[in-house]
Amino acid sequence: MYQVKNERITNDQVRKRFYHIPCIKNMIAAQLLSFIGKAVRDPHPLRPTKLMLTTCCNNSRKRGRPYTTNKDTIVNCLVLLFECVPEVTIDQSQGSMIDWVKEVNNEKYWKSLIQCLLKSTEEIPTRPTDEGWNQIPRPQPQPAPCPMPERRPQRRQRASRRTRQNQSSNSNPPSPPGSPPPRRQQAPPPPPPPRQDREPPPQQAGHSDRDWIGANVGRVRYDSLKILGLSEGATEGEVKAAYQAMSRIYHPDKHNLAFTGKSHEEAVEFFQHLNNAHSYLREIM
Repeated sequence: MYQVKNERITNDQVRKRFYHIPCIKNMIAAQLLSFIGKAVRDPHPLRPTKLMLTTCCNNSRKRGRPYTTNKDTIVNCLVLLFECVPEVTIDQSQGSMIDWVKEVNNEKYWKSLIQCLLKSTEEIPTRPTDEGWNQIPRPQPQPAPCPMPERRPQRRQRASRRTRQNQSSNSNPPSPPGSPPPRRQQAPPPPPPPRQDREPPPQQAGHSDRDWIGANVGRVRYDSLKILGLSEGATEGEVKAAYQAMSRIYHPDKHNLAFTGKSHEEAVEFFQHLNNAHSYLREIM
């Protein structure tokens, strides 16, 4: 930077030393304009990239959002591209496609203009006459959609069911007289009853309103939830949150007698009950 300051080296001199490397602004504009040219010349009229070029949204932007939109970027690149073409004037407020639709449809001329952005030594190509422009692709008619198959009426379905039933009955001819009746197939055994939990519901156990019992903590679901201050419908996430909150209070290294009202030995015992309840509930949930 000391040499740049003393010798007053400019950006043009730096690019000249590096074999006339283009400006980064021109390189970005060349990439964008090349993509726009391919999108506009696409013969398919309903391509999303082609439709989005003329789409505009006038909704107010939130505070802190960028002030430059995609439309402003395209217009600035078009102004940079046609800077040396006096026949074309780009409206910086609108950037209407009418001003440059002929140029973009002529692929050879469009690519020559982009090369002028990348190489300052390139000569500006001659703008074609009215007869030299390519025709703007017209939207092709879309094929008619295939008709959906008609749904059969319900009467035919019922008739087919009756036909199948008659065929099944005819396939089994009647037994001759004097023969024993056919044996009935035995019904499959009923499915086994659903497996019950290891403990009955709180209403059946008679402890819906009682306090937790230390001997049952880590063995019974009700007492394990009660010591955490939770009800029967608690989820696994609620159990985890309640355990973390209470373990911060009753941990032996963080226990405060004035806050909990328990002695150190009681806090250690209570903290052990919390661990047993948490381990038990994680196994059964």
